[in-house]
Amino acid sequence: MAGIRGIRIALAAIAVAVAAPVAFAGVAGAAPSQFTKNCKGAAANSSYCQSLRESETQGNNSFYGSNGVINNVANIIAVLTGTAAVIVIIVSGIRFTLAEGDSGKIRDARNSIIYALVGLVVVVVARSLIGFVLTRL
Repeated sequence: MAGIRGIRIALAAIAVAVAAPVAFAGVAGAAPSQFTKNCKGAAANSSYCQSLRESETQGNNSFYGSNGVINNVANIIAVLTGTAAVIVIIVSGIRFTLAEGDSGKIRDARNSIIYALVGLVVVVVARSLIGFVLTRL
């Protein structure tokens, strides 16, 4: 029972961690861009600066762009959380099958499945919200 409770807490913490990058998305816009830091004076016409200028005008920011840090971290956390939830569902299904009619074991297995499914829904919603916010920046 304590192990399942720890898994529930871990799933909740991971779901919060998936949603946390949304809070930092606004901070990314306040930081000076690579273009303004490195491309001044004669260097402004270099191929490096031109490629930076093009990528920034197309929304490919290294922090919150489509391949940015926030997006990559959110993807990794979502995959890890989804994998953990699927494992919890499988283990709980096995526990449910092996409960042998014990109402306490059946209740614990059923609750674990429900919590894992709720965790999956939270991860999907959080990941969708992050994607929505990042496309609007």
